[in-house]
Amino acid sequence: MDGRLMVMAVCALVAIAFVALGVPLVRRSVPPNWVYGFRLPQTVNDPALWYPANEYAGRWMIAIGIGMLAAAVAGYFTPLSLDVYAITVVAIAGGGAMAMLVACLVWLTRRLRSRSTTPGTSDRAT
Repeated sequence: MDGRLMVMAVCALVAIAFVALGVPLVRRSVPPNWVYGFRLPQTVNDPALWYPANEYAGRWMIAIGIGMLAAAVAGYFTPLSLDVYAITVVAIAGGGAMAMLVACLVWLTRRLRSRSTTPGTSDRAT
């Protein structure tokens, strides 16, 4: 197997894993735990916060997986060197993961602030 095909295959598998791990979170089918999900004391200890937080994080995971898969497949057909191709796909995944972390922390901070000032807020991720 040539190097470009190997990079595409590995990145595609990682991308599919991101999507597959994000779907149960979006569906709110993962109960609070310390192994899988957006795990912070605030979320794990409060099911009313756990499910919307993980729905939000799951949507990010699915988007990152789709973006990574698109980059892996598109990059395979470009004239980029193998090194540039691999670094580009990994950078998309890493940058997406960092953006997801920041977005989730901002979401959680806003949610916690709004819960402390406004009773009866919706539990749907926005």
